[in-house]
Amino acid sequence: MVYNKLFYKYRSLKEGNNSSTIINLANNQLYFDYPSNFNDPFDSRIYCFYEGTKEEIYEKTGINIDEINKEMYEEHNGIIKIDYRKLFIEDGKKNLHGDVLYVLYPKICCFSEVCDDILMWSHYADYHKGICLCFKSVKVNNEYCLPIGTPNSQFANIYFQRVGYHKNVPEPINLFDEDMKIKMHEVLLDKLLFWNYEQEFRIILDPDSDKRLLSEEMFEKGIIKYQKESLQGIIFGMKIKYENAELVYNTVKENYLDKGYVVKFYEAKEVRYKYEVKVDEIKNINTYLLELKHSDELHSLTLRDYIY
Repeated sequence: MVYNKLFYKYRSLKEGNNSSTIINLANNQLYFDYPSNFNDPFDSRIYCFYEGTKEEIYEKTGINIDEINKEMYEEHNGIIKIDYRKLFIEDGKKNLHGDVLYVLYPKICCFSEVCDDILMWSHYADYHKGICLCFKSVKVNNEYCLPIGTPNSQFANIYFQRVGYHKNVPEPINLFDEDMKIKMHEVLLDKLLFWNYEQEFRIILDPDSDKRLLSEEMFEKGIIKYQKESLQGIIFGMKIKYENAELVYNTVKENYLDKGYVVKFYEAKEVRYKYEVKVDEIKNINTYLLELKHSDELHSLTLRDYIY
């Protein structure tokens, strides 16, 4: 198997042993979530409308416009998020305006193609006190993929997809268009220009198209296993504490290194006289941890002397 481009995932270690980062690392798994739970409230927001003839509406929804009433609307409200007062007929067409509910969306796992962005370390790795996971991709048909586990214990590929950044929100989508699903997928890969420093890639799990890869339970939990060979390395943040670095190392040692998998360790460093971060490979992890421990102890003593 030929591995190619690396993709990075910045993570916090705030809760130590109980952090989702450590749990997921130990179990070689990734967590996928609905975009409604992301830090950007505008992320993946799909503005939509329904416009079509009576026949088209009946064909798509089973709703007979001539018989529609408030009770029928309320019965369908779990699918169509609209205001009942906005049901109206115009120019022989029926228009239902509203937004798609987030619950209908696929689930997403986010990555970056850079590992040295100061803001990314601050926003997603607990102010440089966390780590950054490095994943190796596999190139299939000129696309970058990540091998994952399936319900039948086999492996399949899911795809890294590049996010685009724009000044304006995407155009509203007519949910009766034949290419509606394609347009909705494009919105999931569209973010405000402000976020372009993230240089983001996404893996998107669609509950319909990915049924062959996922069980219903897997999709609901949002937990997908990756091949251990895919974890290329771990980058320690500039301000990581010794106990957290040791915890990460022991987790990797027990679940990867001791089982014959190769995982490299790196440290993020400040570039002197510049607002930059560089990433260097750690040649001896035991020496690095020992130096980090001494540094934390010295800092603790200095702080105690200052207080007293």
